[in-house]
This record gives sequence, structure tokens and C-alpha cells, in this order.
Amino acid sequence: MAPAPDGDAIATKRALRAELRERRRIRPPHEREAATEGLTRQLIALTSSLGPRALSCYLATADEPQTRPFLAWAVERGIRVLLPVSRDDGLLDWAPYDAADESLDLIGMPVPTTELLGPIAINDVGLILVPAAAVDRGGMRMGWGRGYFDKTLGSMDRRPPVFAVVFDTEVLDELPREPHDQGVDGVVTPTECSTAFDIQQAFTDDSLTECPTCQGRLRKVFSAVGVTFNGSGFYRTDSRSTTSSSDSGSSSGPAAPASTPAPAATPAAS
Repeated sequence: MAPAPDGDAIATKRALRAELRERRRIRPPHEREAATEGLTRQLIALTSSLGPRALSCYLATADEPQTRPFLAWAVERGIRVLLPVSRDDGLLDWAPYDAADESLDLIGMPVPTTELLGPIAINDVGLILVPAAAVDRGGMRMGWGRGYFDKTLGSMDRRPPVFAVVFDTEVLDELPREPHDQGVDGVVTPTECSTAFDIQQAFTDDSLTECPTCQGRLRKVFSAVGVTFNGSGFYRTDSRSTTSSSDSGSSSGPAAPASTPAPAATPAAS
């Protein structure tokens, strides 16, 4: 989707964020618990598949998909975890997660109380997990309007895989887009990890239904199929010999084979 005129995109995003925020607020407790279990499973599967020695994530608020069980798992396995801390200049500092005390940053987001690292600390991680209000199927992320993560992701020369974390119902077909918006490489929900892979199957094979990474449901994505031509008639020499024979009307022996280029010279041993 091409970036919309600023006024249209801003108004559409504002209305969509309000709707999504209200949906999260009224989500029943039993759905939250089920979502936390599923999301933790998916995040563990994704991290185990990618194998980063360090990652960045965030401490979820009460209405967000919960990340703390996953963070505890990561710390127990010796994975270095960095969490964002908002700054008043629109950038993010980073603080190591130790599963201990928490505080609030200047915009009221939960943060660890460990030593603050500068914005460039994010360059050392192998996986980035970001919060989002919604993500579309083309990989465009919509945050909550402050722009912290758009600035961070947009400033990275070599960024590792970036996955947004949302509820299943927050993966939409298409989102409004502004020029500064940053896309993600995938999305993690309580039932999907967004891992993509190719597989060749015969028409008679049963369709795969389970993701090999997270054991979640699998969604088939179709793409253009390449065509390979085999057999006579598809090569230059075949075409020429057939044309030559038919033009001359001769039934004599087969046409002489095309000359074969001499093999490339091999450097002498020194």
C-alpha cells in the first residue's frame, strides 16, 4: 500500500488505534490467560529456531500480549535481553532484563531498574521483538503513535529479524501508511509465529497444517511457479537441425553436431 496523504493516514490511524485499544481493554480474563500461554509458546519456538545470543523485547502493560513468561524463559537460558526505556528526545535507551524490580519510564511504560545503556546497544542483538497496535499481511506495523520504534528501526544500518507481537485479531489485511512507518519481518501471535518456508509437494500429497517451528496453524501462500523445459526441441541445436531438415527436404543422416568450445585452460602448477 502506498503512503496515504498525511491527513488521511493520521485520521484513519487515530480511529483504528482507539478501536484496538478498546478491544484490548474489554478482553475477558480467560482469553488473556489463553493468549499468554499461546504467545509464550510461539515466542520460545521462534527464539529457539533463530538462536540469538541476545535479543530485545519489552515489558508488556496490562492490556498488551504478555511477555514476562517468555522473558523469564530467555533469562534462564542465558540469553541476554535488552528492554527499551523512553527518552525525552524521542529515542530509546536500553536496559538489561534481570527478572527483578520494575519501574516506570517517562511515558509510564514498565521498565527494569538495571543500568541504562545508550541507543546503540540495540545493534548487538540478534532478534528484535516490538509491541504494536496492529500489523498487516504485507508486514507493515502500526504502533501507538509516539514513533519510538519507527525511529529506532529506521536508524539501523543492519538490523536483525524484527517481529511484532500482537493478538490474533490484530493481524489485518491492510493498514494506512505514512512515509516514516517501518515494516517488520514477521508477526507473532498466540497461534502463529509467521515463519515462512518453501516445500515441494505432489498434487496427491496432503496439505501441511502444522508449522514445524511453533506447531501452530499453517497458512499456505501461493506464488508464481517456474517452468522447466526438458527434451528435444527446446535447444538451439535441436531447433536448427529440425529447421534445416524440413527446409531442404533431405532424408539423409542427422545434421552435424554443433561445435563444442574448447575447455578453458588450466593454470600450471607453480
